[in-house]
Amino acid sequence: MTKILILADDLTGALDSGVQLARKGAYVKVITNYTYKIELPVKDIDVVVINTETRHLSKEEAYSNTFRVLKDLNLEGIDMIYKKTDSVLRGNIGAELEAVMKATGKNHIQFIPAYPKLGRTTKNGIHYIYGTPISDSIFSKDLRNPITESNVTSIIHQQSDVPVILSDEENRKEGIILHDCCTNQQLEEIYKKLEKQNDLSLLAGCAGFMEMVMLNTKKYKDHLCEIKVDGIKEIIVLCGTTNPVSLKQLEYAEIAGANYIRVSMFDIVQENNWREKFDIELKNFLIKKSRIGLKIIGTTADVIHFEKASQQIADGFGYIAKRVLKNSANTVLMVIGGDTLLSVMKELNVECISPKCELFPGVVLSEFCYENKNRYLISKSGGFGSPQLLIDIFKKLT
Repeated sequence: MTKILILADDLTGALDSGVQLARKGAYVKVITNYTYKIELPVKDIDVVVINTETRHLSKEEAYSNTFRVLKDLNLEGIDMIYKKTDSVLRGNIGAELEAVMKATGKNHIQFIPAYPKLGRTTKNGIHYIYGTPISDSIFSKDLRNPITESNVTSIIHQQSDVPVILSDEENRKEGIILHDCCTNQQLEEIYKKLEKQNDLSLLAGCAGFMEMVMLNTKKYKDHLCEIKVDGIKEIIVLCGTTNPVSLKQLEYAEIAGANYIRVSMFDIVQENNWREKFDIELKNFLIKKSRIGLKIIGTTADVIHFEKASQQIADGFGYIAKRVLKNSANTVLMVIGGDTLLSVMKELNVECISPKCELFPGVVLSEFCYENKNRYLISKSGGFGSPQLLIDIFKKLT
């Protein structure tokens, strides 16, 4: 069995990439905390995914974290290292790609940033989302990582001097080799080409390219979701992001009959006793039945400097998750947003998650152990999906 190591800069990204291999029969473990000590390769685990928590760090800190994680691991027996990047190139792309190259001693890395299934494409070195350059999309207004540039080379060179070479320059194999890609068929062609060249040992990109990886396993079974989850009475959604795409999904579900409670960002940031005050409201909310078995806990965007308060808000949702699981035995927890998900897992002291399948592209069903009981988790990042996505998820799972 091929042994694969994936490094992701946030937790939703770690699950997004890991599940592409879990759905093909691989046994995948996602490590939520990069300081967790793990000896590679791990017996009976085919794929290890490590969340390096570098999305919001400075480029220097992101480089250091990524480099140190790799240098602390025994990479013998690892056939492929994959640096998972954000599908709209938020975070420290250049610094982390350079760190991976330096830590592994490789002189080049293949970079395929496209994810056509989610509308992320690269053409002539420019990155697009549904045909719009990413710097002109809603991600240009991202409160923590605004995208101000659509040229992939320029984005990388904001953080690194490593040369970027377009993949059609066949004779050059130094630096970051950038691949244009607009369709799933092109993704597959890139994979087959690199496989033929025996050049799959060091790769980078978002979760889309992981879908192309072929595994030598008798368990191979490519599917979206065939897992039946028994005994599910409701899904409780925690959304700590104010991304417009996510807010439309929450509002659509509320109109369809979901119960929806909003916790004030201002209260989380400013009031020392907000937890005690909100506990009563939350308890009543959890008791009240929902017409469609879907309950949502969202936020009110009433903090002016959200980027400065975002960690407090994410931590607040971690606390809420703990209360939800304590009071809801047969509940599937859904978390929207990577920062919120990480805070939830930290609050629950969960260091390993097992992705099982995709409910829809970019929507991952996983399993984790909490207080000696296996619980289900649904995760997705904030900025994608149709308005009716939450309703579709609920119907598919139940």
